[in-house]
Amino acid sequence: MQGKLFSFFLNDMLIGIDIRCVKEVNRSLDFNPVPGSSEQILGLMNLRGSIIPVFNLKKILNVPEAAEPGCFCMVMRPIAGEDEQIAFLIDKPGEVVDVEEAACEAMPAHYYGIEDFPGTEVCKLESEIIPIIDTEALFRHMEGDME
Repeated sequence: MQGKLFSFFLNDMLIGIDIRCVKEVNRSLDFNPVPGSSEQILGLMNLRGSIIPVFNLKKILNVPEAAEPGCFCMVMRPIAGEDEQIAFLIDKPGEVVDVEEAACEAMPAHYYGIEDFPGTEVCKLESEIIPIIDTEALFRHMEGDME
């Protein structure tokens, strides 16, 4: 990957995603639960007149829940150029990082102990390594879990 990476935390895990997929990050907004829905779906929220599904990214990635639930909501466009939006609950935002191709390499198997992590590479920074979520792989992973 080359470009800008938005980093965020799930528990103490630092994770990154291509910033072009992120529309905005807000303090957790109110959302309404959807009865009978998958445990991955937290509910629906009204964001300036648009109804957006809110997903629990920890459940999707099989990350243990912390005592304190996430308090930020990352709103994304799942398909570039489309108006449809979805949101993921995250614990806190990190930073926007400039990434050069030379700083990235293939992701090792079972990164963070997460089997089937939806990513293909990690970004090596001076003080840390950030696994990069591949949004297409994430959405395929979500579709498979919901079938």
